[in-house]
Amino acid sequence: MFRRDLLRAFLGVPAALAAGCGRAPALPPGEIVGAAVGPGHRLRDTPPPTPSAWESVPVVIVGGGVAGLSAAWRLARAGFDRFVLLEIEPAPGGTARAGTGGVVPYPWGAHYLPAPMADNPGLLTLLREMDVIEGTGKDGQPTYAEHVLTRDPHERVFAHGQWHDGLYLSAGANEEDLRQRRAFFAEVDRWVKFRDGKGRRAFCLPTSNASDDAEVTTLDRLSMRAWMDEKRFTSPRLRWLVDYGCRDDYGAIPEDMSAWAGLFYFASRRRAPGSDPQPLLSWPEGNGRLVAHLAGKVREQIRLDRAVVEVIPTDPAGKRGVDVVAVSTTDDRVVGYHADQVIFAAPQFSRRYLLRHERRTPPRELAAFTYGSWMVRTCTSTPAPPSRGCRWPGITCCTTAPRWATSSRRIRRCGTTARRSSPTTTRSPAPTPWLTGDNCCNSDATSGPSWRSPTSSRPTLRFAAR
Repeated sequence: MFRRDLLRAFLGVPAALAAGCGRAPALPPGEIVGAAVGPGHRLRDTPPPTPSAWESVPVVIVGGGVAGLSAAWRLARAGFDRFVLLEIEPAPGGTARAGTGGVVPYPWGAHYLPAPMADNPGLLTLLREMDVIEGTGKDGQPTYAEHVLTRDPHERVFAHGQWHDGLYLSAGANEEDLRQRRAFFAEVDRWVKFRDGKGRRAFCLPTSNASDDAEVTTLDRLSMRAWMDEKRFTSPRLRWLVDYGCRDDYGAIPEDMSAWAGLFYFASRRRAPGSDPQPLLSWPEGNGRLVAHLAGKVREQIRLDRAVVEVIPTDPAGKRGVDVVAVSTTDDRVVGYHADQVIFAAPQFSRRYLLRHERRTPPRELAAFTYGSWMVRTCTSTPAPPSRGCRWPGITCCTTAPRWATSSRRIRRCGTTARRSSPTTTRSPAPTPWLTGDNCCNSDATSGPSWRSPTSSRPTLRFAAR
C-alpha cells in the first residue's frame, strides 16, 4: 500500500492529496491519540528484565481493557479482592476508552452496546447495577431506560446523491436483487429459529451459550464468501450489505472470515424470526461509561502504567503457580508478582511475546490471528449537523468510506437537542482496500454527503488509532 492510500484510509481525501502533488486545505486543528506503542515496542525488542522486588498475590489480571475489567468486577462481586490488575496504558479501557475534552465526552473506539436479551445474565447484572434496566416485560425480556436508548438508531445509506433508509439499497433494485434479499434473510431467520438438542440457539451472546452442534460448527470451516457462493447469492447489493456487516463488526472482508462469524452478525441479536435486531445502548462517551463503572468498582486493585513483559508458569515444591514480571513505563522500575493464578486478558497477538512457554513453541492457533487497525475520528462542529442526513450511523454506499454518528443522536430527548455544537464520530478500518469492480448502485459519491453549512466554524478533529 502506498503512503497516499494509507493516509486516505486514515485521515480522508484531503490528507491524501496533501501528501502528493495535489493541493488541499490544511486539516483542522486537532490531535492524534492512541495506544502507547512506544513502551510495548521497547519491551518487545529487549530481553525480559529481572525484578528488583517481588509481591505475592493470589490472582494477577494481565490487561485492563473491558475483558480484564470485567474479570476484576466479577471477582469483586464475589467478595474476592486479593488480586491486582496490570495495565500498560495510563488509563484503563483499551479500545473502549473515551476522551473528555471539547464540548462533551466522546468515544475513542467502541461506542454502543446491543441491548442484551434475557439469556445474558452476566451483562444484565452489570446493567442493573448501572441503573440501565427499568424492569422486565411480559415476555420476560428486560426493558431499558429511555436515556440510554440510541435516538434514530436505524442506519441510512447515501447513494445517487440522496439518503435512503436502511442498510440495503432498495432504490433501483431489480426483481432478482429483491428475491435474493428475501432468500438471504430467510436463511438468517432459519438460524434465529434454530435450537439444538439441548435447546441452545445457534448464535447468541455470550457465545459460550451458543450451540456446538455439528450443523453449526460446520459454518466455521468455510468463509462467508464461500457460503454466499454456495447459496448462489450473487446480487451486488446483497454482497455489499454482507461486506459492510463483516467490516462493521470484525474489520475484515467476507473472504477472510468464517460463515459462522458472518451469520452471527445478522442472527445473534434477533429475538425471533422476522424481528428487528435488538436496540442499541449508548452514552456520549460510548462504552467509556461502562469502563468508568467497572474501573470504579476495583480502583484499589488497578496498577496503571505497568507493562507486563513475561508470564512464567512455575511449580515450586509441587505447588503450581505463575510468576508475572512487569515494568513501570514511568520510571522503568521492575516488579515481580508470585501468583497462584493469572487471568490473561491482553490481546492474543501478545501471547507469543509474554508467555514464556509459548514464546519458545508458539501454538498453531496463534498463526491464525490477524488484527486490523481502526481509526476513530471525532469532529466538533458548530452549528450541529442537521437532523436529516446525519442519523446514527450514516454509511456511504458502495464504498469503504467511513461511517459516522452524531453524539446528539445519543443524548436527544423527546425531539430536543441539548446543545448546538455536536461531536461527530466516524470510524473506518485502516488500512483497507477500496472496493473495485461492479458498483451496486452506480453512485458517483465517494466520500459521502456534506452537511457543513457555509457559516459553520472549522471543526476540531481528534483521531484515535486503536
